[in-house]
Amino acid sequence: MKSKAAVTWLVMAPALAVFAGCRDTALTTPRSSDAGVAVPQRGGTIAADCIVTFFSDRNDGVYFSAQRHRIDPESKTIVITAREPQGEFSWRLSAGGYQTSIPPAGVDTAPATVIDRDVVRAIVTCFAASAGYYDLGSEQQPDMVKIDGRWYRPLELPRTKEDAPRVTLYLVPNEGRIDMVRVASAAGDRVVTAHSYNNRWLKEAGRYVPTKIDVFAGVPDAAQADRILQVNYQSFEMSK
Repeated sequence: MKSKAAVTWLVMAPALAVFAGCRDTALTTPRSSDAGVAVPQRGGTIAADCIVTFFSDRNDGVYFSAQRHRIDPESKTIVITAREPQGEFSWRLSAGGYQTSIPPAGVDTAPATVIDRDVVRAIVTCFAASAGYYDLGSEQQPDMVKIDGRWYRPLELPRTKEDAPRVTLYLVPNEGRIDMVRVASAAGDRVVTAHSYNNRWLKEAGRYVPTKIDVFAGVPDAAQADRILQVNYQSFEMSK
């Protein structure tokens, strides 16, 4: 049954007609007040196996994809791979650019049509920010905004070039953590938002990492946002 995700945006909100699933709270781990901010960084790549649910308005159903995300949260690099019935899919985002490999038979599937550069950027930025891999020390104190009944302090990241998207982190002031990221296209015609939750302590990294990320996409200034996909991380491995 079609339903909208319970997110009302008072400042910004992308919108697409999609289907919303149910949240699984079994993996929730309590977060300490300074988790993800004060813990020391430990270099390495986090390899995570996950199930990605795509919410579609075209066939009144959902599409499930088993994926592996290899994330270097310090360099904000991510490599996503998936073995689908149509073949091997992959997406890579790093400082060197964005590359993707989609088999010809899979160009019309949900992974190919939904995942793009901004979606990948939103996922890796949200994961790294939620785990505390961004330096939040700044003299700037931007005005807070209220989103879905919660107060956030938006922190816009520096743009590396003029045509780069605008990436904004949303800090929960009283908790000193980030659980939401907004990626706005340079043209200003599209916004992708990622919201993380159900954090788990990853001993090898020495910090909490999110086990679920909801991704929304659509035009700016809409009154309500709908999910296009959900990442549900099942397991993590840390390697140098």
